[in-house]
Amino acid sequence: MLRAVVVPPVGGDTMWADTRVAYETLAEPLRRLCDELSAFHFEPYYAQAVAEGHGNVWEGKKLTRLLPALHPMVRVHPETGRKNLFVNPMFTVRVKDLPEGQSAGRLRLLYDHMANPAFLLRYHWSPGTLGFWDNRSTMHFGIFDYEGKERVMHRVTLRGDRPIGPAEGELRARVVDPVRMTG
Repeated sequence: MLRAVVVPPVGGDTMWADTRVAYETLAEPLRRLCDELSAFHFEPYYAQAVAEGHGNVWEGKKLTRLLPALHPMVRVHPETGRKNLFVNPMFTVRVKDLPEGQSAGRLRLLYDHMANPAFLLRYHWSPGTLGFWDNRSTMHFGIFDYEGKERVMHRVTLRGDRPIGPAEGELRARVVDPVRMTG
């Protein structure tokens, strides 16, 4: 959830992408391939902040470091049973078992597809507006086009569940070796 406290007169919008529709509009062979793949998720900026003692309390426990997590590239929504792409250019760093170049190419193809304007919603905030969304089937991005102006947002993140892929009982998120990124 995100609540707008102070917004700039122009800019500062947030965009959301519908990752379910993005998955459903992939060509069938590409959907099948993505159904079988998993990828490493890691955010170096946040990991550095945790290491420096900022934002390092999670579920009442103090974290001293943040490691990559391995998730299925296609997630099955636990309530609807529908599939969606579960990759994000801010967090997904590599596809497991693919050489670096092929991994980067596959992710770029998916990111470009997910950014199709037909799958996007752009929202302009007003002070006091409360937005909430399901991070399990969307991807969001705040647009920094208000340089020099103030934007204050309050955020609440609800505890979620572990991503499950298309096969029943498939890979659950787990911590991996951050150096080798193997699962």
